[in-house]
Amino acid sequence: MSSSRTGPLTFRMMDRDWSSMNSTRTCVTPPREPVRPRTLVTLTSLAVVFEESIAYDVVSVSILKSLRRDCRGW
Repeated sequence: MSSSRTGPLTFRMMDRDWSSMNSTRTCVTPPREPVRPRTLVTLTSLAVVFEESIAYDVVSVSILKSLRRDCRGW
């Protein structure tokens, strides 16, 4: 056997209480605020805005065309 395993500290380490060996405590707390993505614009929101703008443009153009037709008759 090596001298490091049979020295005076070996007995002390083996003789220690199990409660003192396992005395580490860990405190786990939930975050204060929920974790949210930092980006304000997502691809989905951009797609919705893009679709709405296309629909708005189509409706606007059709209204303008109908107004032009109505004004020509005057």
